[in-house]
Formats: sequence, C-alpha cells, structure tokens
Amino acid sequence: MNALVMDTSTSYIFLYLIKNGKLVYKFEEEGKNNHSEKLMLVIEDALKVNELKVEDLTLIVTGIGPGSYTGLRISLTIAKVFAWTKKIPLKVIPSLMFLGSGQTNGKYVVTNKAKKGYVYSLAIEIKDKKINESGKEQYMSLEEAKTKGISFIGEDNYVIDPFKVIANAKEIESLHDLGPNYLREAI
Repeated sequence: MNALVMDTSTSYIFLYLIKNGKLVYKFEEEGKNNHSEKLMLVIEDALKVNELKVEDLTLIVTGIGPGSYTGLRISLTIAKVFAWTKKIPLKVIPSLMFLGSGQTNGKYVVTNKAKKGYVYSLAIEIKDKKINESGKEQYMSLEEAKTKGISFIGEDNYVIDPFKVIANAKEIESLHDLGPNYLREAI
C-alpha cells in the first residue's frame, strides 16, 4: 500500500506518506496562513524523496472537518483532483478523529479551535485500532468542552497515528458530491 494521509483543518499541516505499508514521510508543522502555498510543496517533496509519483499512490485519506474553512477546502480539493485524475481511491475521516488517532486506549474529547472562544469538539473512545464516536460533533465554548469529564485533546497535544486514520476512514459515496464538513452554527 502507498498512501497519502493528510489533514489541514487546523493551523497545522499534517501529512504522512506510507510506502509499501511503512511510514516513510511525516510532516507536522504549524502554518502561517499559508496552507494553500505549502501543502502542494510538501506533497511534492514527500513523493520525490521517496521516489514515487502521484499515480503510484493506492490510497488517499483526508480529514473532512470540521475546522478551518480555507484549510479544509485546500486538502479536500487536492485529494479530489488526485483521486479523480489518477483514479486513486479516496477515503475520508472526521478531522477530530484524525487529530486524536494517536492516543492510547481510552475516552477523550478532541477539540479544534473555531472563533471567539469556541471550538469544534467530538467525544471519542479508542480501543486498540478502532476509534468510535461517543457522540456527535459539536460547536461549543472551550470552557464547555473542558467540562466533559474525560481526557481533553487540544492543539497542544494532538497525536496522529496514520495507520489508525486509514483503518477508521470511510469510503466516499460520490467523489463529485464530496464536500467539507464545516459544522458552523449561528451563535
């Protein structure tokens, strides 16, 4: 398996390249509002360093949100273009599951910054390689998310396991109907 795994729903770019079933490239870096400029350069570097071309990929997995409007559009557009033009299978995963995927077995509330003291949050339970949602994605105040009574995951302690991401990603129904999950509610 040669897989490209990525998420740009936060201020960070998370990108992993798996070649022949082994993690060969890991990029986790906070951006400076430059995901649109940086992501393609990182993908190009990952492929070049590992002597691969886009058409050598056998799977693409991307976070689908909720999160940054622009960030979500960038990674999803790139994933859809590669999938469509090169006939590569594309799977998606909620970004909040992606961001908590590297945690050990247990229950967590994973958050991603929104605006004005609000976060996107999701309660998850990890057991071995399986990540289960313990509720639904929500838009709430940061204070409210921290009172859920279980381990809290935020921007300062994201841990990603690209193999768990792949194992928990879902196949898409229609490439052309696929869009990001913005989850923004009116306050």
